[in-house]
Amino acid sequence: MADSILLAKARKARFDDLPIFSGHPSEDVELFLRSIKNITKANDESENHEILEIVRGKLTQSAGLWFDNNEHNFKKWSDFEI
Repeated sequence: MADSILLAKARKARFDDLPIFSGHPSEDVELFLRSIKNITKANDESENHEILEIVRGKLTQSAGLWFDNNEHNFKKWSDFEI
């Protein structure tokens, strides 16, 4: 039980450290996606639908609007990353 709580806290901390992505041309979308992919791969969570909620929380401005307009296409992270 204590191990699972510790793992959950570590996982949350990794996602908290993800950068905000606005979609501005000066930002590196590949770096943003790679950061998320590294976390999901390390935790074997590519099928976890909660990852999309976390990703949405990191998107602002045009990137957030794009996600909101296309969210119906994504059921899980592996749908989004394609």
